[in-house]
Amino acid sequence: MGNVTLTTNPIRRTLARVIGLASPFCGLYVLWQIVPFFCGQITSPLIVMLNRAAPLGVKLIGSWDAAFSDSNAGFAGFFGYYLVGCVSFVVASGLVMLAGEAIARVLLVGWQQFKHEQIEGWKAEQKEARIEAARERRRERRLAALRATRKSGGSGWLLIAGAILFAWFL
Repeated sequence: MGNVTLTTNPIRRTLARVIGLASPFCGLYVLWQIVPFFCGQITSPLIVMLNRAAPLGVKLIGSWDAAFSDSNAGFAGFFGYYLVGCVSFVVASGLVMLAGEAIARVLLVGWQQFKHEQIEGWKAEQKEARIEAARERRRERRLAALRATRKSGGSGWLLIAGAILFAWFL
């Protein structure tokens, strides 16, 4: 990464830094939109889409009066309105921050190198997942073998104790 930034155009480096610094602020601004949402000044685009589709006839309505006077709404629609709205703003904020980081990285190293880094990262994650799965399988086999030896040893002592008791009662 160090040699890539030295050969990158200074304008691209500066633009990447500006976008890298601006994306958290833009993400925080989108997250801040939860406050006017709870005050009833704006609505979430996800809520508008859900209300147009109205799955199972349930509409998401945010005010107390409308939520309980509308025949299709109710407490589920009222609670769902704020839950879906809050989650959608949190997700949108995260997406803005991730997109800003990705755009800054593309500007810094170029599309081909960025794509290569993403593929290598994905391959490393897959390799770690395979290693962890193999480790978990070995652990399960060891536990199963340990349980099998414990069961067989315990039943032997039980058999001997039963024989001694049987002989004692004769």
